[in-house]
Amino acid sequence: MNEELELFTKAIEFASNEQYLDAVQEFDTIINKFPKSDLVDDAIYNIGLCYFNMHQLDVAITHFNKIIEEYPEATIHSPNKIEEGKTAAKALLGIFNCYFIQNKMDEAKKIVDKLSIYDNNSFIIIDNTKHSFKEIAEETLNSINN
Repeated sequence: MNEELELFTKAIEFASNEQYLDAVQEFDTIINKFPKSDLVDDAIYNIGLCYFNMHQLDVAITHFNKIIEEYPEATIHSPNKIEEGKTAAKALLGIFNCYFIQNKMDEAKKIVDKLSIYDNNSFIIIDNTKHSFKEIAEETLNSINN
């Protein structure tokens, strides 16, 4: 295993154990030490996710937007193959979740529309079934209407 993948794995372990600041530090190390790595977009996404989990939603949105703006064609690193597609699609779902939690439903609905361009090629596998990030966002919105 190369050094950047070792750092990424370590950072994911920190995040899994809710050691978010340690995880952010490891992800930052990847970004700074290996700026050309295919893992940079995933590191930025995971930093956003750490801030999301720490309820720092505006900071999370900033990181998710960075992926969309700077890495629009990057693909998701998923060693267990449960996710596939563009990291930008996953980042949009992250922004959607932030808006949803903040009860900013108009902004959340705009994100669902933006997810349409990724509908056929970016997804997560849940119970052996592909679910696009757009479907997940729509199901979340529908849950408040029911």
